[in-house]
Amino acid sequence: MSLSIRFLVALVPLVFGSACTPALTPIYRDYRAAPREAALEKAKTAFLETGWELTNGPAIGVIITQEKKIRDFQVYKILVQLEATMFQSRFVRVYVNAYRKYLISGHKGKIPYMERHVIQEVLRPLEVALKKQGLELEKRIMDDEKNR
Repeated sequence: MSLSIRFLVALVPLVFGSACTPALTPIYRDYRAAPREAALEKAKTAFLETGWELTNGPAIGVIITQEKKIRDFQVYKILVQLEATMFQSRFVRVYVNAYRKYLISGHKGKIPYMERHVIQEVLRPLEVALKKQGLELEKRIMDDEKNR
C-alpha cells in the first residue's frame, strides 16, 4: 500500500471520530461580585430564585443545593447539585455537579464535564438570576464559551 493511502486510512477515523466528541466544559463558573458585599448571599438568592432548594453546606461559606433531576432517560437519570463558594474576596465560584444515576444498579457516577443539556437547562437560567443579583460571569469564561 502506498504512503498516501496509508495516510488517508489513518486520517478518516480521526476526522469522523472527532466530530462526535463532546466539547469538554469545566464544571464550574466564576462570577465577579460588582459590589463585594454579600456576594455569597446574592448567589443564595439566585439559587432560590431559580427553584433550587438549599441544604447545609459542609463548611461556613459554602452553599449547596439539593439534587434535582433534570433528565430522565430509559437507562439512567441525570441529577444535578449546585455548590457556591467565595474566593479572593470578590469572586463566587459556582460548581455544577452532575451525576448519572443508573436505574437498574442504582449506581451514581459523576459526570466530569458539563454536558450541553446541563448548560441549557441549569446554567442559563442561573446565569440570568446571578446577573440580576449583580454577579457578572468572568470574562475569560465568556470568551471560552464563544469559541466552542
